[in-house]
Amino acid sequence: MAACLAPTGGWYVNYNTATEAFVVFAERIFRYPRKQAEGRRQAQAYARSIGIPEPQLDWQD
Repeated sequence: MAACLAPTGGWYVNYNTATEAFVVFAERIFRYPRKQAEGRRQAQAYARSIGIPEPQLDWQD
């Protein structure tokens, strides 16, 4: 999926399994246990650093 996303424009995809959360950007992939605050915090910090607006950082995990 990461190879299919444009590196500009704020594109990402998120999905979950029963135990893990995945947040995929064009140049980076985050994988963390669902509900783990630190993993989510890292993914959100990266999203902010590439210009994704705050209201779009509300994915479910």
